[in-house]
Amino acid sequence: MKTKKQHYIPQFFLKKFSENNDSLISAYLKPQDKFISTNTKRICYREYYYDPDNMEKFNTWLVEYAQKLKIELNTELLTKDQYIESVFLNALEITTANFLKKILENSNGILLQDDMFRVCILIFIINLHARSPYYREKYEYLFNQRNEAYDRFPKEIQKELKNRLKITAKEQQIIEILDLHLYFEDIVARSKYEWSLAVLDRESFFIGDNFTQLYDLKEVCIPISLDRAILIRPKDPNQRKWYLEKSNKKYITKLGDRSLFICSCFQDVNSDVLIGKRSSIEKYFRILDRIET
Repeated sequence: MKTKKQHYIPQFFLKKFSENNDSLISAYLKPQDKFISTNTKRICYREYYYDPDNMEKFNTWLVEYAQKLKIELNTELLTKDQYIESVFLNALEITTANFLKKILENSNGILLQDDMFRVCILIFIINLHARSPYYREKYEYLFNQRNEAYDRFPKEIQKELKNRLKITAKEQQIIEILDLHLYFEDIVARSKYEWSLAVLDRESFFIGDNFTQLYDLKEVCIPISLDRAILIRPKDPNQRKWYLEKSNKKYITKLGDRSLFICSCFQDVNSDVLIGKRSSIEKYFRILDRIET
């Protein structure tokens, strides 16, 4: 049976922000301006989100694309039903879930100094960025604009675009989800940054359903539970703009109210859903209202 509900924020990650450490989470729906309690199965998904419009055509194009880039592609995977969801994303999410579990259990930041852990976390962050609905809508807009202007382009540009018009905006996003070589240089660069475990004493983190904004920043603070986050920033303090705290211990940074608010802002921007403690989300909006007024 095919998977109908395909999550763009994995369920294992959503569960990290449950107050009861289970599948029941609190979420604020921004368009409706209301809070709900819901199961992780019922939020942050779209139906058949990773299924190309024409799977056979897309697989043929993908094989050709891999050959051009001189990438070995295991074509046996393409025969599996919904391989993007069931094979590629499933493997990434299982690996990341195990890594995050170990990081939270140790709670000392030492594992974040391991290159294998760093690369896995970076791939996961990039994956969340690449698969966001915000990114899908951006591609749909660009593709619509391009298609409308196609007939007005000079013939030589039309010829260049002809091959690209073979795929849809949805399929272009799927390619970025699958093709990590596009982000290789960035993964290498960020893996050499300073990594620490950011901790909160009394307040709580929440996450949004759009991670695109986070990827665009030099410094990132990625919540991985209600009271823990991974803080990635340049080693040179002079290059830091948002998170200015010094590490309390070697690999642990205790975040202050200012940095927590900044982290919340970056989760909020362009997101339609915020997940975490209702009291923390409400407090964030009260602070935001005071700043704006």
